[in-house]
Amino acid sequence: MHTAIRWFAHNPVAANLLMILLLLGGTYGALTTNQEEFPNFDIKVVNVRVPYLGAAPIEVERSVCVRVEEAIEGLEGIDKIRSIATEGMCNVTAELLPNAAEVSVLNEIKSRVDGINSFPVETEKPIVSKLALTRRVVQIAVSGNTDERTLKEIARELRDEIAALDGISQVSVDYIRPYEISVEVSERELRRYGITLNQVSQAIRASSLDMPGGTIKTRNGEILIRTTGQAYWGQEFEDVIVLTRKDGTRVALSDIAEIRDTFEEGDLLAQFNGQRGVVVNVSQVGDEDLIQIAEDVHALVEDFQTHSVPEGIELDTWIDTSKDLQERMSVLTQNAGGGLVLVLVILALFLKFRVAMWVAIGIPVALLGTLAVLPFTDINISTMTVMAFILVLGIVVDDAIVVGERVYGHEQMGKSPLQAAVDGTWEVSVPVIFGVLTTIAAFLPLIMVEGRMAGFFSPIGWVVIFALACSVIESQLILPSHLAHRKHSEPKPGLSAMWNRFQGGLATWLENMAAHQYMPFVRRVLLWRYVSAAICLGVLILSVSLILSGRVVFGFFPSVEGDRV
Repeated sequence: MHTAIRWFAHNPVAANLLMILLLLGGTYGALTTNQEEFPNFDIKVVNVRVPYLGAAPIEVERSVCVRVEEAIEGLEGIDKIRSIATEGMCNVTAELLPNAAEVSVLNEIKSRVDGINSFPVETEKPIVSKLALTRRVVQIAVSGNTDERTLKEIARELRDEIAALDGISQVSVDYIRPYEISVEVSERELRRYGITLNQVSQAIRASSLDMPGGTIKTRNGEILIRTTGQAYWGQEFEDVIVLTRKDGTRVALSDIAEIRDTFEEGDLLAQFNGQRGVVVNVSQVGDEDLIQIAEDVHALVEDFQTHSVPEGIELDTWIDTSKDLQERMSVLTQNAGGGLVLVLVILALFLKFRVAMWVAIGIPVALLGTLAVLPFTDINISTMTVMAFILVLGIVVDDAIVVGERVYGHEQMGKSPLQAAVDGTWEVSVPVIFGVLTTIAAFLPLIMVEGRMAGFFSPIGWVVIFALACSVIESQLILPSHLAHRKHSEPKPGLSAMWNRFQGGLATWLENMAAHQYMPFVRRVLLWRYVSAAICLGVLILSVSLILSGRVVFGFFPSVEGDRV
């Protein structure tokens, strides 16, 4: 280590290049690293959904859920199986082991579920999918004094335009009912024509479908034949033939039934600001950028409100999680800036201003150096990484302060700046490095967490470790070079001379206080150490009692009278 310190101290160009590399790399990392509210961690869960419309939960459980559980039970790679039976739906979730091969287990589950031949006839095709974690970014409320269909169509149009934006793949419309075509046939009409409801349903089922008709080979190639008759709107069902008499007359569905385009029945009523409303949810998936999604959506919503929304319909951004991340990043930058100023001011009281300046620069170098590493890892800028930066903010500058003070101390001994930089840095290199290693050891458990939450907590540990490593590089290699090659000039009269006199007076005052007050006090404490320990214990007990009785003294806890604090 001594050789490296000496080499960088004698080669300021290399030290400056290393510093510039960290600064530029950190700037690049800050601009290119994806941003998200919380870390994206993989959830190894496979979901099996089997619709069984109209069936009660107990029937769904016995006829569907139990059969799915039996089919996939014992499959290699599955840890736990849970099932939920609700009216008309069976949901089975299979939690996979951490080391399971997700794709192969998913394919095996799908093949086994598809091979079940004992499902009731009324069940629909099973849906097997891997559960993906989506994180909500923006919610847009579409509201107005209009009918439900109009709101739904506007929301769906907005959804399609947002989904067409680059970097956005997950958009949904919530608080809406599915469309439904209502066919109401009265008992009187059935008796009049001598038909049954079963005949009506069979006629509808046989007429509303798309059917392939094979191929015709010609000299110019093959022609595909396909009958397209699938109906999607009520008026398309009006001409469905329900009955053909012997005399050739036919009875259409519109002759015996009332056909309406409506919504599925249900107890759903959503309002926003007192008016009917629906919600467009924009979510973040994978490595999509939270801040960029929010900015693009806000710009599109503003344009959509101006050009595509009828009068009386309002688009309001109800929830925007990007603001939370921006507020936390603002706290980080404010704390970093405030810490930089405080370090500079306090060190300038005791050291030369240029020494204080180079020591304070250690804060941005260490933080930006950490950001420079993030693009090469799976860590994004999130609430957890910002929290880690805030935690480590007060630690990274300690190394530079210790090195700067020792270098200054060796200069006071009469050594040249170059020799003082090398000797001072080497003198404290062991405690500095081992101090960083002990701090790293304290954060190692966070990166060693196993299981589903490993991806949630590990970014804190990694960011702290990267920041501390950059702090060691800056304090042991870059800072000595800057302190070794400072320009020296004789003190000039004026502000510089006044500041030097102030520093001298402050140093004299501190030395006198240490000699005449602090050291005698320490000697008395050591002489009466047992009494001092008893006094400290008493102060501790008193402090705890005051905290526990805080609801009386400070009003920390709620009173027994109600909700008042």
